Amino acid sequence: MEVIALFVLLLNLVSHAAKNKQYVQFSDNDETVLHYTYGDNDKTGPLYWSALRNVNGKSVPYLPGKPFTQNHCTALLVSPLNIQSKNIVTPEFLHKGEVLEQIHADIEHDGVSQTIAISISAPEIEWAEWEFAHPTDAYHGIEVRANQLGLFQLFDSFDPIPKTDAFTTFDFHFMSIFYCDLSKAPKYRSMHQLENKRFPLELEFVFFRKPKDLGIDQPAPYEETETDDTTNPAVILTVLGEIGTEDNKYFQPVVDAAKLFHGQDFGMDEETIYDEIFIKRPWSPTWLIPDSSAYYYYNDASFPVPPCWKVERYYVLKDPINISQAQLNALTNIRTDREKGTGGKMLCTFSKVPDFIDEIEQQRVVTLNIMEHEMRGDDKKPRSEKEVLALKERRKSMDVFRRRIAGEAVYENNEVAKPPSSNAILIISPIILIPFGWWMNIN
Repeated sequence: MEVIALFVLLLNLVSHAAKNKQYVQFSDNDETVLHYTYGDNDKTGPLYWSALRNVNGKSVPYLPGKPFTQNHCTALLVSPLNIQSKNIVTPEFLHKGEVLEQIHADIEHDGVSQTIAISISAPEIEWAEWEFAHPTDAYHGIEVRANQLGLFQLFDSFDPIPKTDAFTTFDFHFMSIFYCDLSKAPKYRSMHQLENKRFPLELEFVFFRKPKDLGIDQPAPYEETETDDTTNPAVILTVLGEIGTEDNKYFQPVVDAAKLFHGQDFGMDEETIYDEIFIKRPWSPTWLIPDSSAYYYYNDASFPVPPCWKVERYYVLKDPINISQAQLNALTNIRTDREKGTGGKMLCTFSKVPDFIDEIEQQRVVTLNIMEHEMRGDDKKPRSEKEVLALKERRKSMDVFRRRIAGEAVYENNEVAKPPSSNAILIISPIILIPFGWWMNIN
């Protein structure tokens, strides 16, 4: 009996010790996985990403059906970009009266608008289990994701994403955190830039058209086939971040989780045990998306890190969020056994500006939509009273702007009168004058 009791006690102790442990579901020591790092002096670092085709000293040729072995980092579709005014165009609704009339007619239909929409579909998204830096990810920055899908979606009914229509939805899969202390990093390390300005933080919200076909642990966006019905386009919404004077209260739960994280080395297998780090609830990644912002977008892009999978479209919000220097410092002190060249720290997870960036940008058409994105649904974001009032004013101004764009006359009391269709000046002049006046007011 004593032996049995001792055996039961040992089982209980093991069970308690493993309470916050999880077993890795697959091995990344497989020859189909590209091992890369972020250290500038590493042979697997950013300077060598475009030529990276070996794992543990072995040559890794491209294998059909093995998307990890592909390396698109030398292709002309590589991202991120330096978005400059010389390459920016504006949507047609700012120029063509007939397009305006069609938009005005379509706007009456549910779900159709002149901008992108992020729709919250989970009633308690803030109580989902958001894991920080799951170790079986394809090392796409620092990933944050839940153990379920269908939490929120993105769709673009104004300018549908290629190979889709106005009502195609893209489901959120994970958020990647890219960061870098720019004062300590070489100038070739960068994510998206706006008019040559680098930002120390970039949050990439990754959406797939058919994520449920992939499974939560299979992030490869494309099947290796030419038939459209088996492709799974990826779309990325990017939020830039810059340094402010105060901590960002919506970002702090992420920082707290980062302080607890210690990444594993390459070579994990099904026997490897790791600590799960969850972001303290209530919290949702949607809290990090600005309530309203104009945005840039461009097609034929790529993930910014190896193997640089294709991305159908990047959306880059024009308005950045602020974080503090202390919050950025916490990220640059994240520890992982993979980064040998930097003493086990992930100092900078930014991409490398391609050597042929000028050629890339010349072939890119970047659109600026000054119609701010829409947030639909309630993610229980704990806004302050000041933030609530600012959001109401912003939405009111944008609503007036939309109606003027649509050819309506808007008076001081916010009543709307439709101008005569025969008077072309009344239709065209708001299109030319109002956007710039409104734009100056909010900037």
